[in-house]
Amino acid sequence: MYKNLNKIGLKGWIDVACGGASIEDKWLRGLDTYLSKLSSINITVLKSKFSKKLTHLQKNDLLHELEVACAFHPQSKFLKENETHPDLFDTTTNTYIEVKSLNEGLDEQTRHLQNSYISIDAVLSEKIKNKLKNETLSIINKKALFHSDKASEQLTNKGIIYLVWDYNKLIDGYPGIISTIDVSHLFKNFVTVFSKDHFKIKIIPIYFAELRNHVARSSS
Repeated sequence: MYKNLNKIGLKGWIDVACGGASIEDKWLRGLDTYLSKLSSINITVLKSKFSKKLTHLQKNDLLHELEVACAFHPQSKFLKENETHPDLFDTTTNTYIEVKSLNEGLDEQTRHLQNSYISIDAVLSEKIKNKLKNETLSIINKKALFHSDKASEQLTNKGIIYLVWDYNKLIDGYPGIISTIDVSHLFKNFVTVFSKDHFKIKIIPIYFAELRNHVARSSS
């Protein structure tokens, strides 16, 4: 199952993601089908990217690149891994694309560890909850700005940036304080502000589950 995903070096990732079992999943099937249609040059580039000794999370980040291409830019050319260059080149629109994942940094990891056994909703006052909410949203905004600035440099200020985010990874540890609506609203404002100084850059924030749904529909 998923022989094309296995071929580029994702067997171990699939085993972990599926709990050690081979499960038929429309999203994974969509990616596997997409890979079957790629040129040998693209497959070689993908193999080189996934062949490195990467952690599960690092492979997950690279997978977002593959998902974006599958869902929105199927005619893309995958570019060799280089921190100073974009990830993709859409040959139909002559557009360079950079995909960034908004994962936990050390700041969030420390915060989550400190609060891992606290029932936030039960013990904190509304005033404290609002303070934590604002602090956390500020961290997310800074993270988005950091990655977008980096991506703009890679794109030489012209192209598309996808910010793939995971609600649980961004706010885990503060249940009931920040909603997906809060995060979506933050990104909407962020795009408006960032675009004023980067008018040749298009930023597309997308929730990772929504991205997977697009991939699943691409094969149906």
